[in-house]
Amino acid sequence: NPPHVTEVVNTLDMYSFLSQGFERLDAADKAVVVSEIPRIRTAVEFPGYDGNNEGKYRTAAAYMVNDLDRFESMKDVAERNSHTHMAGTYARQYQVFEPIRATLIQRTMTADEIVSVLSA
Repeated sequence: NPPHVTEVVNTLDMYSFLSQGFERLDAADKAVVVSEIPRIRTAVEFPGYDGNNEGKYRTAAAYMVNDLDRFESMKDVAERNSHTHMAGTYARQYQVFEPIRATLIQRTMTADEIVSVLSA
C-alpha cells in the first residue's frame, strides 16, 4: 500500500473511534469535550481532506468507504473538503491515538482521551 493509503486507513479508524466514543459519553463528559475543543458542537466528525492539496488522500478515503465498503459509519463524511491541510494534523493525532487504540477492547474512548487526541 502507498503510505498515504495507510495514513487514510489510520485516520478513518481513529475518527470512527472518536465519533463512537463521543456519542456514548454522558452529557457531563460531552460538555468537557466541548469546553476543551471549541470547534466541537454536538458531534466529533471527520473534517475531511483539503480538496486542492490533498486530493490523493480524499480519493483514497472515498475509495475505502464507497468502493471497498469499509468504515460504513464514515459514508456521509469521507469525501468532505476541509478547505485546509489536514494530513499533518491527522498524523499528530494518530500518534496520540495509537497507544490508546490498543486499550479499546470492550470499551469506548473517555472524554479525556478524546480531548488528548483532538488537541494534538
